[in-house]
Amino acid sequence: MNILKIENPKFSENQTSDDTFIARYMDFPEFISLLNGKIKFTSLEKLKEHDIFEFNFDPTQLKVDEKKRENRDISSEEIDINIKNHDWPKHWFCSCWCHEKEENMALWKIFGSMGKGLRIETDVGSVKKSIRKEYHPEPFYVHKIDYKLDNKASDIYEAVYIKRNEFKYESEIRFSTQIPFHHDKSYQSFWINPELLIKKITIGPLVLWTKTDIIKLVSLFGLKEELVSTSCYDKSIDFI
Repeated sequence: MNILKIENPKFSENQTSDDTFIARYMDFPEFISLLNGKIKFTSLEKLKEHDIFEFNFDPTQLKVDEKKRENRDISSEEIDINIKNHDWPKHWFCSCWCHEKEENMALWKIFGSMGKGLRIETDVGSVKKSIRKEYHPEPFYVHKIDYKLDNKASDIYEAVYIKRNEFKYESEIRFSTQIPFHHDKSYQSFWINPELLIKKITIGPLVLWTKTDIIKLVSLFGLKEELVSTSCYDKSIDFI
């Protein structure tokens, strides 16, 4: 029995505005995947490897909403037991972005292959528009992470969108969605239109390729060369 859909009005309320700037640091394989029209979401279970306090929530607090329950062949008691024993972090998938416009060397090192990766700049609305909903009808939510000294959550929304203060340097904006039936994978790719998502591509300060190389690559995927720039921290000469 799969009882997966847990709703909380907080997910839909006060979402981050479409014009909010966001950036994502990534390695080269993820960048190629993005150019090929796929955006990677990571399960909260996988994110716990980076932060052991991710999804800091006691599922025994979840209750069945009798008014919305459609399956009357299963008792409320059975559903309650299933919900409380369910491994919820496996079913929530997230795409994590930064809302700071200035480059961050810590993020280059942690998420951008030690500065050998790339940084994609865009805005919230462009990401939402780029996702091809015909392949995933479930809603996507987007909120800024709320950083606190203690991120123990009182509901499932807080479990997804509250982190400890130690991670404040990430300045994170998080897209999240539920996967109704889990496939035992730590990542989920969603189809996108990259030309709608990508507003700027910044080459890492220690990247192994020249700006010319990246321009040639993105041109093959129909993107304009004006999108490509180099890191503010890169003092090397690009030989064209």
